[in-house]
Amino acid sequence: MNIWRIDTNTIDLSYLNQPLYGFKGFDVHPPNHWIAVAGRSAECLRLYSDHGVIDIPQACRFPITRYIDNNTVLVASARIARQDEINTWIIDLSSGHRQAEFSIGDAVKDILVMDNHLVVSYFDEGIFGDIKPSDEGFSIFDKSGNFLYGYNNHSSNSVFISDCYAISKKNEEEFILFPYADFPIVNFNLANKQQIIFEIPEVLHGSCVISYIDDAFLFCSPYIDRNGIYSFEVDSSFFQKIGSQPAFYSRGLPDGRILGWQENSISIMTISRQSDSA
Repeated sequence: MNIWRIDTNTIDLSYLNQPLYGFKGFDVHPPNHWIAVAGRSAECLRLYSDHGVIDIPQACRFPITRYIDNNTVLVASARIARQDEINTWIIDLSSGHRQAEFSIGDAVKDILVMDNHLVVSYFDEGIFGDIKPSDEGFSIFDKSGNFLYGYNNHSSNSVFISDCYAISKKNEEEFILFPYADFPIVNFNLANKQQIIFEIPEVLHGSCVISYIDDAFLFCSPYIDRNGIYSFEVDSSFFQKIGSQPAFYSRGLPDGRILGWQENSISIMTISRQSDSA
């Protein structure tokens, strides 16, 4: 049986005297940087970081934040009401200057910042809605906000996506996606636009967070075990429960890290393989 270790580091933000707003409105960046949207209502949100505090666009009522680099962040609102509505801003953390603004669609589930691209996934209200490119399941943009292509219309062998339950960066060119309703893992390569599909045991269906490390996929909070953490071996298809942690999971990070939150703190859970025994 494989032996796994789970370590958790917590960033205490209680000194802000403001609760974190939503489970996608924060991020971390090596070695120890953090950003978080906080406020007691959608009308009074601000972006806090180890740089200080800056205002965010008033239109950003369902915030998602991601680091572009140490001093630059992406702030997006998950919902828009019309096709031409701006919902994404690139902001300088030090000055608060908005370097760019653009639209990435409605019903945004998550955003990955890759080396040269932004990957945007969508949930069902966007996929079955009228605002493009949300119907793509996930879309690829450059970092200036130009739409490059979408998944559903890119390939005839695309997996049907009616909701993106989880998405995670694997490396700078690859990411993994866990779509409803059949719940395969889609390993997509941005360099060659090719995919590898992995069938996943039903016990892991419904997981809201995924990650990847050492030839294993990691799953948090499947339907049958909302506090459970599981591993799935790529080569052998062996899966096991490796832990349980009553936390609010947010998303998977590269190299077996899971980002979570409480009202006044951010947690980074690091999962690592310890040893193998026959």
